[in-house]
Amino acid sequence: MMKKIIYLMMIVGLVFTVSCSDDDDFNPTPFPPTPEPEGYVGFLFTSNSATEGNEVIAMGRLANGALQELPDSPIPTGDKGAAGYGIFDSQNGIKMIGEYMLVVNTGDNPINGSVSVFKLNSNTGELIRIDQDPTTEEVDNIDSRGIHPVSIAYADRGNDIWVAVANQHSSPLYLQGQATNFPIQNSDLRNIAMFKFDINTGILSFENIAATYNSGEWGGPTCISFNEAETKFVVSTWGVPDVLSDTVDPNLLQPARVYFYDYANGVLSNEIYNETAGVAGAVGTVWSPNDQYVYVTSLNLTSDQIDKGLRVLDSADALEIASYQTGDGKDLVCWVICSNDYSKVFTSSFKTNIVSVFNIAGDNTLYSSLDPNYFFRRGEEALDNKDLFESEDGFLYVSGAYTGHNIGAFYVNADGSLVEISNSPYKIPSSIGASPTDQAFVGLVGVQRPLK
Repeated sequence: MMKKIIYLMMIVGLVFTVSCSDDDDFNPTPFPPTPEPEGYVGFLFTSNSATEGNEVIAMGRLANGALQELPDSPIPTGDKGAAGYGIFDSQNGIKMIGEYMLVVNTGDNPINGSVSVFKLNSNTGELIRIDQDPTTEEVDNIDSRGIHPVSIAYADRGNDIWVAVANQHSSPLYLQGQATNFPIQNSDLRNIAMFKFDINTGILSFENIAATYNSGEWGGPTCISFNEAETKFVVSTWGVPDVLSDTVDPNLLQPARVYFYDYANGVLSNEIYNETAGVAGAVGTVWSPNDQYVYVTSLNLTSDQIDKGLRVLDSADALEIASYQTGDGKDLVCWVICSNDYSKVFTSSFKTNIVSVFNIAGDNTLYSSLDPNYFFRRGEEALDNKDLFESEDGFLYVSGAYTGHNIGAFYVNADGSLVEISNSPYKIPSSIGASPTDQAFVGLVGVQRPLK
């Protein structure tokens, strides 16, 4: 039987949805005729993590920063997402390796999740899912070797490309004081699995389990990443947060941990970690330009730790070097990226839908040159902002992942201030009518079209 091949072809136009006011009324407005693939400057991708079948949402980017969902979007990954699981946070759920796109399928707990691999033609926007087991007749994904995979990182050393997959397993929390996803479960399927990646075929092969987090007391991994030199590895964890309470109860909150490891050839060693009382829900991590520090966001803070939404941790000893408040300190900051020129840090906050901007100092600590240094995304209800992506041509995108099912777009000025473009936020046509338990976007990546 012929193997199923999934194609994404850029051929016809769509109408563009424009938000004309600061409420949730979206008025379909005809956009100039959709260009052929040559008219796009790049492409943007997220996944909808739909419980019945995860899908990649594919969008073309126009020169003015506006987005248009592509005609054959969304593209099935061949496995399940986990939107119905409820609130869970992670970063790096989609990762580009050259022209390959790796996507987590968070799956049904207690069943192992998987990773899908697509080959992307960055010139035409075409996506083809790569069969991970050529011995079968179907197009297969690769088992994540754990439950609830949420984050991907890779190291490229010579002929070997190592791919790490973080399996979160279960993440208990208190939601406005009420226990959710309890009891706490212990399992070695809460882990970091290592694979080798064949850049010629797009096939992953399992190698080893590099770390396990059997105890659920500190929650599962939320984000993983290598430093630029690929000598260090960081893992942030969820802890047990008390989410959306007016005042976070320190008796309920269990601190998150941020683990640091030495890395070589698929092996993690010399584990150390930071655990700070009153700080839970550590989600985003990104390495500093000097490759020594990690910028970490934490969404759940007790009243005496409000200034620790964004922290600078030293990978040498896991100690906190500095910390900073985002928004009002209760904005549930979760995601963080460095700007493409490594001069700034952008964070995204789930509760109040703000994006905060910090400058990177000469010593790789942070400071703010803007007052205020945060910007609201228009037209959105609370509980929506998630992943961030900055394009090469100066636009910052933030996914409205939970309640809005849209993508916000800002132009980044030279001083780091953000101006939301007139066509933002862009309501994803294929997600209109979906509830947060139907779809909850995971990951956000983009590519620039090659210069001719």
